[in-house]
Formats: sequence, structure tokens, C-alpha cells
Amino acid sequence: MTALKPGDYVVATKYADGDPGDQFCIGFYSGCYDHYGQTRHLVVDSAGKNFRHNGFRRVARVSAARGTWMVEHLALIDKLMDRFSVWHWYRAPWWELRLWHRRTRRKAVQLDLFSETETEAL
Repeated sequence: MTALKPGDYVVATKYADGDPGDQFCIGFYSGCYDHYGQTRHLVVDSAGKNFRHNGFRRVARVSAARGTWMVEHLALIDKLMDRFSVWHWYRAPWWELRLWHRRTRRKAVQLDLFSETETEAL
């Protein structure tokens, strides 16, 4: 993997283990610093404001297309955080993302994304 450069579009999580409940963000790489022997990565929004001043432990470059999909589907990603880590959406094949997109568009007309019973059925 090529080293990250400031301005790269990235997905980042608070912890490195990829747990589904981890805080995450999608933004622009700003740099890194050493925190007691651990590297912390800084990610900013389009206005240059840090998402997390204490940094993120895991970060990866994401394509503009996938990052845009993830931002547009944040409600889905948040709703399914007990089931899927943000890293699932980062690695998922495009056919799966298109399937989720169709499903959420169809369901959003009837429900607030998913009712509790619908989520359990997934």
C-alpha cells in the first residue's frame, strides 16, 4: 500500500480491530502523530475541521465512488453497525452495494430505512 498523503480520501476508525461498533468517519487525510508509541491519524471534513482530535488508529484510502456511496448510505451503515463493521462496506463488492442501494430505496418509501422487525429479518 502506498503511503497516505494529506488530502487523500479515506475511511477511518477509532480502533484498529475493526469492531462493528467502532466510531468511524469518511473524510480527508490530514496527517499523523505519535501518541505514546502508537500512530494516530487525523482526518478532516471538507472545511478542514478534525473529526476526532485524538485521531484514529486505522485508516485506509478509499475511492471517490466508494466514499460517496458510503456517505450517501450512512443511515444504512449506522443502522447495521451491530452486524457489519464499516470495513465490511469498504471491502464489499459493488454488486452487494448496488443490492443494498436498491433495497434501501424500496424500503425507505415505506419505512424509516428499516423497522426493527425488518432489521431482524436481514
